[in-house]
Amino acid sequence: THQPFGALGFAVYARNDKLPPELKKEVSEKIQDAFNGATNPSYQGAMAIGLGLLDARSAAEDLWKKYEDSNDAPLKGYIAVSLGLMRVTARSEALREEIRKKGLEQKFRLQLARALGLMSDAEALPALIEYLQNAETLAEISAAAQAVGLIGDKTAVEPLLKIVRNESKQPMSRGFAEVALGILA
Repeated sequence: THQPFGALGFAVYARNDKLPPELKKEVSEKIQDAFNGATNPSYQGAMAIGLGLLDARSAAEDLWKKYEDSNDAPLKGYIAVSLGLMRVTARSEALREEIRKKGLEQKFRLQLARALGLMSDAEALPALIEYLQNAETLAEISAAAQAVGLIGDKTAVEPLLKIVRNESKQPMSRGFAEVALGILA
């Protein structure tokens, strides 16, 4: 049970700029090996975040393979955030496609939004705004609003104001568009 905490602590320690770069590389390799050898998704999620903190881009392919092979939404969310921390923009299109899917778990959608925000992927905004306009459940509406706010791009202000002013939209959608504006502000 100490392995995920050890991986995170090891990653935070190795980020220290005063340490030799070889140590950071060695720590990245050890965490990547542990990630590949682990079977517990919770452990793998912590290790994925550790790799992201270390900007271990050499692990990006292993992380993405696990993302594609897994059905565990929390693990996939942590992997997405890890790729966001590394700014692996080559995966942003796939994450944008994922975030458009109906019925995603709210926390997973937020992790995808965080990842895209870390990648500074403003291309995700139209999909999120569209999702906010068409979402049907409270969970979907709130997740879309939070995701728009988390990306933090000021180009979202005008489309959000259009939703707020459109009286034919659900009151819930309009209210959460205001929430997104508040997060942006």
